[in-house]
Amino acid sequence: MKANIDIFKKWMHYQIISNALWQYEEYDNKIVITYHDCKAEIHVYGDIIEESIKKNEENIFYLFYSFNDYAHGKKMFNVFIEYLSHQKQKKTHKILLSCSGGMTTSFFKTRMMEYLSLRHLHYEIDAAAVEDIDYIADQYDLILIAPQVRYSLSHIKQIAPQCHVEPIDPMVFASYNCTKLYEQIAAFYKMK
Repeated sequence: MKANIDIFKKWMHYQIISNALWQYEEYDNKIVITYHDCKAEIHVYGDIIEESIKKNEENIFYLFYSFNDYAHGKKMFNVFIEYLSHQKQKKTHKILLSCSGGMTTSFFKTRMMEYLSLRHLHYEIDAAAVEDIDYIADQYDLILIAPQVRYSLSHIKQIAPQCHVEPIDPMVFASYNCTKLYEQIAAFYKMK
């Protein structure tokens, strides 16, 4: 089996060096690939192969398998490479949640960031008081305002013409419904 794994390691090496977009380093039993903001590693322990990908220090992919034959090894390696190939730096969408004092939207923001993180969705969400929007609006693509400050919708649209401004549905806001708020955010970026 040792000879077979050594041949397979060479085959993996040639697959990796054939991609000019990847930077790589090779050690005795480890290959490290850097691609955009990802760091991928392949470790070989005897006939065990471990493949992992981290994006911004967060584990996003992990496979651990026994090398039994080339067909299985190739299939597992190709899954790893395909996943890595689809990890390009994505533009971060910036969203501002705003309410009268910024406290309620700060709580909602925290819940949304957890929701988005668990789903590997790339959005940056901030929260602020409606009175602060004049100073920070130019940093955002989308401003979502809480129901209690809906009266300020037209004023915000005037001071932030470069931003899309929408109210948050009262039921969504009152229940901190992250799924529904994400659907509202995703619908905006689909239209854009």
